[in-house]
Amino acid sequence: MPGAGVKSSNIAKLQAECGAKEFHSSARVKAPNPVTYINKEVSDYGDVYITDEAEVRAMIEALQ
Repeated sequence: MPGAGVKSSNIAKLQAECGAKEFHSSARVKAPNPVTYINKEVSDYGDVYITDEAEVRAMIEALQ
């Protein structure tokens, strides 16, 4: 299963070259961090990423 860097801009080429029928992609974009208090002693603070619905749709369209 191809993964790591799979995007709408390269998914069709991946499918054509390796014949994959399933792909792994986070399709993520940076989102505002909703946390109002950050304890920098804890390592899970910083940027927040969410799956971008438009990118997922673009990947689906690229495969059709």
